[in-house]
Amino acid sequence: FTISFWSSIPSQINTIMHEIFHMQFLTIYGDDLERYGLDYDQKQNLNEALTFLLNEQEFKKISLLADRGYPQHKEFRKKLKELWDKEKDFSIFLSKAAILTKKIIPSIS
Repeated sequence: FTISFWSSIPSQINTIMHEIFHMQFLTIYGDDLERYGLDYDQKQNLNEALTFLLNEQEFKKISLLADRGYPQHKEFRKKLKELWDKEKDFSIFLSKAAILTKKIIPSIS
């Protein structure tokens, strides 16, 4: 990933957090996503949409700017946040998020 020299320091830090989140998520939970039956496109969309978590209380002390995500994930992020607000145990949340992903993102395989 790249960081713009011209961006503000807070923006650069948030970009780094966002990208590290992606790497950590796939490294730690990639096998779970396979078990849940998500295809590559579904995994990538879920990975991108889950960055809404960077806006949650757990990250408030280190996050300098809100993570806005991509416009095409706006509704998906909203539904994931609703799930998160109901279930903050990440293992349980992730299994429910996988089911939601299959409903929202059609399989291409």
